[in-house]
Amino acid sequence: MGTWNRERWLEHGITVAASQAGIPGAYLYTDTGGTTRVLPHLGFAPFVRASYDPRDPANALVPQTPFMRRFTITVGAVLLFCALGGVATPTSSRWTP
Repeated sequence: MGTWNRERWLEHGITVAASQAGIPGAYLYTDTGGTTRVLPHLGFAPFVRASYDPRDPANALVPQTPFMRRFTITVGAVLLFCALGGVATPTSSRWTP
């Protein structure tokens, strides 16, 4: 899902509480039509917030806290720079058996 969709859902979508289902990693929420839907999310809290577009209530997301969003972006940037640093090293400096 793109950032644009995520931001649009959080701003214009519907946010409801989703309760833990009987199996780990699954939460249940009820959309505006009264249908109970399953939301896969790795979490241990008894409830999470679920946001969805009213035109497509089956496609929901759990909004990240601002700290976790920054943390995820930072870790991704560090991993990207490490990967690029490993690719950009000259072949003569690499260890060869």
